[in-house]
Amino acid sequence: MDDPPETSIGELAVFVFSGEPRPPLSIGLMTDETDNEYIFSALSELLLEGLYVLYGDNFKLEQISTNVIATLNEYMKSIGFTLSACHTKSDECYSYIANIENVPYFFILTPFARRPEALKDFYININDICQLSFDFYYA
Repeated sequence: MDDPPETSIGELAVFVFSGEPRPPLSIGLMTDETDNEYIFSALSELLLEGLYVLYGDNFKLEQISTNVIATLNEYMKSIGFTLSACHTKSDECYSYIANIENVPYFFILTPFARRPEALKDFYININDICQLSFDFYYA
């Protein structure tokens, strides 16, 4: 059996995020990487590229809303992952971090800089708007 062709994150984003969301677990992804930090990094890039596919190049992360997150989550389920968001610091899943001024968004590993053990321990922090995290989708 031949190896499947390698695909860039941009090409994958066009495939995953074009048209209506496909059913959960309907798109298979293959990688030799098993490190959660690598998976988080790849999913983050895919998510950002997917935003551009869905909403155009002018979309800013600061415009993210619960409706956008719900839509993105449906697409992420098709590749076997979920997208979660915490919108306020009172949310149980919100990770308290040092305040970084004048940075629209940044990637952070975990609260108190402990080593992440699970994929959901990695966050995308978008100012004080929300924190996004991924996890594996279980049917």
